[in-house]
Amino acid sequence: LGDVYKRQILGPSETRAINPSKWKLGGKPLSKITCKGWAKLLQSKLAKPARTKINKIQNGWTRLAGINMDMAMIAKLKKRCTRLPVLPQEKMVYFKLLYRSLRVGSRCWGCDRVCPECTELETLEHTLLYCTTPSIVWHLMLEWTKDAWWVEDITPSYSIATCLLGTDHKGTPLPMWWTLLQKITLRLLWNDYSMHKFGDSERADPDSLAARIRADFRTRVVSNCYQT
Repeated sequence: LGDVYKRQILGPSETRAINPSKWKLGGKPLSKITCKGWAKLLQSKLAKPARTKINKIQNGWTRLAGINMDMAMIAKLKKRCTRLPVLPQEKMVYFKLLYRSLRVGSRCWGCDRVCPECTELETLEHTLLYCTTPSIVWHLMLEWTKDAWWVEDITPSYSIATCLLGTDHKGTPLPMWWTLLQKITLRLLWNDYSMHKFGDSERADPDSLAARIRADFRTRVVSNCYQT
């Protein structure tokens, strides 16, 4: 079998992804719990499985982004997203990202856990930030918006906090224009990854992806400004 045999690593290397639509706390679905709701829930005695899931989400982002990320903060970031002219799929991708429930290779049974583009473990942060294509796209977006960052007197960074969560290194939410641009970028990167991973298409050219993101962003900003 020597040359014919291909080794494929299957199954999750991380724990199984949480499904936000099926998880309820205090009789409410996860998507309906507000900042105040989380504050009350976390003060109460939660069942061990619920507490384990919450810790998994909070500790995951705290470890990766280096900021104190709790469920109230996640609810706050979700609320900011709903104030923008974002598409339903953009909300879905971002909300699932916050709950670490997007099914990438390392969280999906029957999928190769190794990224075919750069042979790294296919985690959430790798898929949407560190892999070759998204890395180039995020750098292009940060370069494109450098004048806006200068006006805001903010020094952005190519990081999990800035690109995936939409916060600075202290956990403070970034300006709303970046929040919109970030959601558009995440959606197109996720679509490109899904079509490549589960379909037959090749990865899109980073420059063409960046051009689509810029065009979509301009269209929404202009249309939102002239709404009556």
